[in-house]
Amino acid sequence: MAVSLLALLTFPSRAGKFESEEDSSLLAGVKFSGMLDLRASAADREVSWLRGGLGPLRYGGRDTDLDGRGDRRAFGASVPQASVVLDAEVPAGARLHVQANFTMDAASGSAKVGVIEAYAEAQKAFGDDAFRLKAGGFIPHISWEHPDPAWSTRYTLTPSPIGAWVGEEIRVFGTELLWERPIAKEHQVRLTGGGFSGGDQIGRLLWFRGFAAHDFQGDLAAEYPLLGRKVRPLEEHDGHLGYYGRGDVRLFDRTLELGSGYWTNNGDDRTGLPAQLDTLVFRTKVFHYGGKFEWKRVTLLAQSMKATVHSTGRPAKDWSAAYGLGSVKWGAARLSVRYDRTWVRNWENAFGVTGFAGWDFGLRQQVALEYIYW
Repeated sequence: MAVSLLALLTFPSRAGKFESEEDSSLLAGVKFSGMLDLRASAADREVSWLRGGLGPLRYGGRDTDLDGRGDRRAFGASVPQASVVLDAEVPAGARLHVQANFTMDAASGSAKVGVIEAYAEAQKAFGDDAFRLKAGGFIPHISWEHPDPAWSTRYTLTPSPIGAWVGEEIRVFGTELLWERPIAKEHQVRLTGGGFSGGDQIGRLLWFRGFAAHDFQGDLAAEYPLLGRKVRPLEEHDGHLGYYGRGDVRLFDRTLELGSGYWTNNGDDRTGLPAQLDTLVFRTKVFHYGGKFEWKRVTLLAQSMKATVHSTGRPAKDWSAAYGLGSVKWGAARLSVRYDRTWVRNWENAFGVTGFAGWDFGLRQQVALEYIYW
């Protein structure tokens, strides 16, 4: 049994909390927002996967003798996320959205600037029917834990393994169409569908490393160290288009929300050779189900996911994960706890518990403490 312990102390200016709207004729309709997260961490000896190890967390120990195993605990400070978000109005009622992140992280041993999302979208209503068209590079709506700008979490610092995997790998370069309509007073139904290119190696991290729990956001050109090689999830190798769909209902003025969806890169897993991992295509299918209950100070979240990954010359693997989260917001304070389960038949069976305490202070700041047992 491997146990990973992580304690985090962070001072974030939460996403969307500092904003600037320019009124000059040159920058009319342009809004900047963002967040800055400064963090101190203490972790056990297991080396983080972001440094090429097998530790499931963002922070981990150090392998000073290079024998492949962590040999001492790690304490450090980092800038896990400094985001700038640009929203600009363009003709025909559309807008542009760009999110860029800067990270300086002891876990990955590097500092990096990358673009997380860059897309254009337009909205139009026809009576009770509302439509939204989106095109570009973006994160599809799978995670329930990231409702805030800069794709930031609200209830904990570290999302569930479901949210972590979406943040690592799942991006689309394509288009998405959303339709929403009220079905009764205080109730709405929403359908979303999209098609995209790229993503032929999405699923490779799950296949060789397993699930992880962290808040790292991969950019649109992300690459990760894995078994001495580089993983580039968003590359295109087979010329096949991926697609996805999702349905949601919102009840009692959004007190209760339920949703489920399907996502696949539609990869041709006959492309590439097992010995040539950098060009191998992984065919990945994801079913996800979730719900949210929010009443006064209390929020309850639950989600489950099953991902099936196919690769040339190997039997398919089914990856399953689920979590339940409870959060209470009382004045300036928020307390949250989440229980996670991940399992793969005959290979992985893990659980984790995350505790979070946050306190809003000043104009737009929060200090938070998080503890993870995995």
